[in-house]
Amino acid sequence: MATDVLKTDISSPPSEWSWSNIRLVIACHVGLAASLSPAFLSTYGLFLKPMATGSGWSRADVAIALTIVSIIETPLLPVVGVAVDRWGARGMVLLAMIGLPISLALLAWAPPSHSAYMAASVVLGCIAAAASPCAYLRLLSSRFDRSLGLAIAIAVSGMGTGQMVNAFIIGKLIHAVGWREGLYWLAVLTAIVGVIAYLMVPWGQIKQREQAAPKALRTSLLKMEYLRQTSFWTLTVAFTLVLLVMAGVQINVAAALSDKGLGYLAATAIATIGMASMVSRFLGGVLLDRIPAHWLGGTLFLLQAVGCILLAFVHWPSASLVAVFLVSFAYGAETDILPFFIRKLYNVEYFGSIFGFMFGVAHLGLIVGPVLVARCYDVWHNYVLAFLIMASLSTIAAILIVVTVKLNEKAGRLL
Repeated sequence: MATDVLKTDISSPPSEWSWSNIRLVIACHVGLAASLSPAFLSTYGLFLKPMATGSGWSRADVAIALTIVSIIETPLLPVVGVAVDRWGARGMVLLAMIGLPISLALLAWAPPSHSAYMAASVVLGCIAAAASPCAYLRLLSSRFDRSLGLAIAIAVSGMGTGQMVNAFIIGKLIHAVGWREGLYWLAVLTAIVGVIAYLMVPWGQIKQREQAAPKALRTSLLKMEYLRQTSFWTLTVAFTLVLLVMAGVQINVAAALSDKGLGYLAATAIATIGMASMVSRFLGGVLLDRIPAHWLGGTLFLLQAVGCILLAFVHWPSASLVAVFLVSFAYGAETDILPFFIRKLYNVEYFGSIFGFMFGVAHLGLIVGPVLVARCYDVWHNYVLAFLIMASLSTIAAILIVVTVKLNEKAGRLL
């Protein structure tokens, strides 16, 4: 029945912070430090200029790898989610541990041919979904309930840790030995961290808990019954809009500041985005265990709208940085709030499938947002209307979060 997808009663371990669970949270933190975002998406900008200079390609030719990976990853994310729910997270973690370093090495190994470079990017795109946070977050969802927000916050902050470590080490290596060797060492570092995380996970205890899951739920996963739930779609649209706004602002904020005569703040604004995301990932997870998720999410999304309005009209340097911070803060917390909502609203055995589908659809926002904002500028020759549209979308996302909870309250399903 379709209602089997919705959360009923899920018993939690007697002690959520037992040694095995603490070990699991640390393992997830380490594993996400070697996931796709810190190993490729966040660090590839370091390779952009040296690769273009060394190969003779344009920067757009080099950056095409990011587009290829995103386009291929998006439809594969729901497939990964279903696979994790049906057969467990261990195989997907193992696939990412092996496949991601090999894919990164292929980018470095590819001969100086743009077709070969694009082929290597396709290989990386195929493995990208497996290297998403889905598998590790699925592990946490089966072990935590009362402290789920804190557990997610600690784990997801691993992506920030990986980004900082990779940027520091790989940046120096590129300068010292060149971009190809830098990519090789990035692959090696990703492999080492991935193996450490894999060995830290208490697989034996997790396997016992997975075997205790209802068989009926496992056999009905491919029916994707959650697609029939209105709350599923309101939640999916809300988080897609938040990512769309974040991507649109992040890619265009340097140009927008330059148009205001604040071009000297561009680097500071980019650093502010990273800082806001890291702070909100941890703080958002902690608050989720203490504040109703819809109020926290709705408030953060409205603050994102305020940030967009400030970017549209304010020309003061300090206010502009505050605006960037507000927009980015919602994006960082979104990484905590989305899995939290899924775990609380739906049966845990469907976590991977629902997260994979929502995360895949939300990726469309990452693709559409930058183009939408840039197109608005091309038509109206300023960013005012573009940022006002972004503010409207953030407000809609906040409303949808509240609507999602009200729909479930009406049906007797509370967060």
